[in-house]
Amino acid sequence: MAQYGVTSRAVLSTVAAAYPGRRVASVYVRDYREPVELLATRRERGDAMALERTPIRADDGRLVPLELVARVGFRRAVGTIAQKDGERVQRLLVWPRRGYTVPGVRRRIAGLAGARGSAMAPTVSFTGISQVVSRAARAVIVRAAIALMVVVFLLWVL
Repeated sequence: MAQYGVTSRAVLSTVAAAYPGRRVASVYVRDYREPVELLATRRERGDAMALERTPIRADDGRLVPLELVARVGFRRAVGTIAQKDGERVQRLLVWPRRGYTVPGVRRRIAGLAGARGSAMAPTVSFTGISQVVSRAARAVIVRAAIALMVVVFLLWVL
């Protein structure tokens, strides 16, 4: 339980409440990075590779291609097409590479979009990770509750 930051009090309150989906702890998936979501027009979608090669300013001030900082791709799911200012746009995802954070990459992309006169607006979508976290947290909590009940039972029997 300590490995996932779950306390016995949190487990007991969850078991007592029996409320499905209640979030009592954060579970961090190793090397998982939430992507920055861009709304890209048809022209910008066709230019995704050029976007990867576009130079942006790194932390140390050097100009580096965006592909060294993040990976650009398309989401393959329902709801990838949206409307922005009356124009069809598609969600384009930018995954930060190791050593870079979502806020840092989002700032760089916002600066890049402003410099290019682009309509792309960086946002962050948390739907995928929240489902992963809640599912993982529930699994950890159920296992911890079972382990705690076994320990309490053994203490009661002995």
